[in-house]
Amino acid sequence: MRKGLKITAVILGIFVAAAAVILIFFPGLFTYIQVKKDYSGIDKTLENFVGFDTEPPADFIQVEKNGVKIKGPENALNDSDTILFSIEKRLAVMSMVYEDTFADDEDMDESGFSHDEFVHFYKKLGVDYPENTYDSICFIRNLTAKDCLKLRSTDKEIFEYLAKIKNDLLATEILSYIELDGLKGFFSEYQNRNNSSYIYGYALWLFDGEKQYIISAYGDTDETLKQILSSVEIS
Repeated sequence: MRKGLKITAVILGIFVAAAAVILIFFPGLFTYIQVKKDYSGIDKTLENFVGFDTEPPADFIQVEKNGVKIKGPENALNDSDTILFSIEKRLAVMSMVYEDTFADDEDMDESGFSHDEFVHFYKKLGVDYPENTYDSICFIRNLTAKDCLKLRSTDKEIFEYLAKIKNDLLATEILSYIELDGLKGFFSEYQNRNNSSYIYGYALWLFDGEKQYIISAYGDTDETLKQILSSVEIS
């Protein structure tokens, strides 16, 4: 009996020692296990948009607002600076231009982490600190569970904070890389439209230096929205 207990103790000691070694090299292992359990999409990364399999009909008319050219149904033409085409409860196409006021300080205020702590976090992962909205979104959307394996302390907490943001974004929209007229950006398919009067929702989000173009299309006919967005040109 005593010999058996000794063998058991030796085996247990080996397992404890092995676990200690693993945690030395991978201190974020438990966080890795937790985010894999809590966030089913944690390892989803951005893919390239495959393109539209349609084009605008010949009877669509083209309008230009704020440097954006776009075609849509003539009977839905709207003279608003923002809403380009609209049919009540059936179609809404909007075009907006913003300055890229990337305010990481505001984000940090909400997160509770300091600028220096974020800088240390990105450095630990071996990536450049994001300088604009596009880079920040790319980083969060391409974050994966394995990125936390070698993180400790505050770095690990920042990872958990960003992993939660990514999970919330995945529930809101499907995002893909897109490039249009030499501008990089994203194509977005909105999710959970149950609380909206429109069945479908898409958006093109393009970046030109410090300028952002957001062209959104909502409606009850998927094909029409894709026909409209396939016509977008940035002048």
